[in-house]
Amino acid sequence: GEAAYRLPSMAFAALAVASIFALVRRRLGETAALGAATLAAFAPVHLEIAAAPRPDEAAFALTVFSLALLDRGRMRASAIALSLSFLAKTTYAIALVAWVVLLARRDGWRALLRPRSIAALALALAPVAAWQAHAARVNATTACHSCSVGPSCRSTRRSPETSSSWRWIKRGPVS
Repeated sequence: GEAAYRLPSMAFAALAVASIFALVRRRLGETAALGAATLAAFAPVHLEIAAAPRPDEAAFALTVFSLALLDRGRMRASAIALSLSFLAKTTYAIALVAWVVLLARRDGWRALLRPRSIAALALALAPVAAWQAHAARVNATTACHSCSVGPSCRSTRRSPETSSSWRWIKRGPVS
């Protein structure tokens, strides 16, 4: 039923809270980590996003998980998690700034020039670049540029309220 739609977001919410706890505990101690995780778990916006079947929670959780992994020195796993967060929601690419700063603060700015760091960044960005290139080709040949319906679209404008995802947000799952 409806819970099946919400379960992945809720699982990612749990990952986000656990990752915040791990990252903050490593940096600031157990008490600060407990406070940060509690604030994250009960923040109204986090609760709202966690209960909705959208990619936002996955992108957020994978970003924080990536930072926690990087802070523990697991650069390859961190790069994979970062890439998955970008694939879940491209706007999370801004997290690359946090990733680079965390790496530089942890290992020094010269660490960014090491082959291991460059390889990790390539690992994080290559799947996203490939996906974006593919999406651009598909959109250039098939999508209606005003509504993204595709070649069958006959209108010049289409209201977002007519899409099933918009109806989900407003009223719940479409029957």
